[in-house]
Order: sequence, then C-alpha cells, then structure tokens
Amino acid sequence: MASAVFSASGIVLPHLPQLVVIIAQLCIGIYLGQGIKLQALSGWRRLLPYSLAGSILLVGMTLAIAYMLSLTQPISFVTAFLSIAPGGLPEMGVTAAAMNADVSKVAAYQLFRVFFVLFIIPVLLKRIFRKPFNRQRSQDYYS
Repeated sequence: MASAVFSASGIVLPHLPQLVVIIAQLCIGIYLGQGIKLQALSGWRRLLPYSLAGSILLVGMTLAIAYMLSLTQPISFVTAFLSIAPGGLPEMGVTAAAMNADVSKVAAYQLFRVFFVLFIIPVLLKRIFRKPFNRQRSQDYYS
C-alpha cells in the first residue's frame, strides 16, 4: 500500500538490487517446489494434453490482450503482459523487477485482479445461481 501511495504521488522509488531480486526468486521457487506432492501426479499422462492445451491457450490469450493493452495504454508490452498474466502478485512483482517493467503498474493491475476475484465474482455467482438453486431446494422440500 505504501509503494502504491508513493507511486501515485509521483515519488520515484529506488530499484531493488539485483541480488535481492535473485534471492526473492529463489525463495519463491523453493517454496513452490516444496508444495508439490508426487502422489498427486499419478495421472499425469492422462492430464498432460489438457494441461498443455490449456496453458498454450492461456498464454496466447494473455499475449493478445497484453498486445491490445500496450497499443491503447502508455505502457510497454512487458508491463502489459505481466500486469494481466496469471500468477500471484508477489511473483509478478518480482518478475517485473527482474524484467525492468513498471512494477507499480504491474502490482496495481494484479491487485485489482485479486480484489475483483475476491469481492465481485462471489457476488455475481450468487446472483447467477441463486434462483435455480432455491427453486430446486423448494421442490425437494415439498416432495
């Protein structure tokens, strides 16, 4: 929040030293690697084609949207891509710093995405699924 306030007020923030960025990336990679459980990967051959197709489609759509965003907004393509790329806010921020992208804009877009998913999507899903669910429940109750 503090960096967002500083950036919005026009204060230029110092860049992180390269060693700090490398250490941060290593820590994120180690943390993610520790979360993988080999037992959960037993059906990988069946899921591999779907995973590859979904990943290619996701990255392709992200590239297309980032290209359109870089044409319509005064930001670089790398900043646009990292702003809308799927992934966590810390990971995209560290990657933006490593790629010399605008970290404040990447963080702002990613934070908006997180807030949108946390606060707007649940309300929309409740409105979409409320009526059929309630109708079905009332029919079951009176049967």
